[in-house]
Amino acid sequence: MLWATIRSLCAGLTGLALTVAAPAGANAAAIVNPSFEDGLTGWTWSATGRFGGGTVTGLHGLPTDGASSGRIYSLVSSGFAAGQYGSLTQQVDLGAIDAISFDAALDSAQGRILGAFSPLLEATFLVDGFVLWRTSQWGSHLNQTVDVSELTGLHTIEFRNQALANGFSGPSNWFVFDNLDWTLSPEHTQLKLLAVPAPAPLLVIALGLAVLGASWRCVRVRD
Repeated sequence: MLWATIRSLCAGLTGLALTVAAPAGANAAAIVNPSFEDGLTGWTWSATGRFGGGTVTGLHGLPTDGASSGRIYSLVSSGFAAGQYGSLTQQVDLGAIDAISFDAALDSAQGRILGAFSPLLEATFLVDGFVLWRTSQWGSHLNQTVDVSELTGLHTIEFRNQALANGFSGPSNWFVFDNLDWTLSPEHTQLKLLAVPAPAPLLVIALGLAVLGASWRCVRVRD
């Protein structure tokens, strides 16, 4: 009877540990390389005009998370047709996410004094090709947030530097961004709080051994 009770207790503890630990895997990073510290790993570059893409550090970057920020820039002395753009995209599962936030800035290789060029280009953040955030104002735009709470499953998020009209850009004009973050939906936040570290199974084993030791001592005393 005693051994049956111990086995039942151990099985129950093991099941509990697995149940509590399971959500940890479900809360892995939703966006790959969100601070661009690994270059453009996880991101796909494309362009329909004279644009370049990559990462940048230093004065004209926006390293608000780590040392690097993402960048989409117009090539020097470039002519543009309305609608042409440079783009960085990534597929993300938005099912557990309510909002995405990021830091952004419009800048230039020659400094922000060249703000007169900004009406030609517009910085945007899109999901599946739909614009959820946009600006053509020079300078920093920190802690920008877009609501994705109505979306589930895989979707394409995108940073885009786009020409608003036909024109010509003498210096290189930059759309830089960094520090992508996301807010979990309430039910997934609760699961995250319940998650326990990976060593939990070791704790279960230790508890099981302690129970076995105590039961063995009880048997010896009784004998």
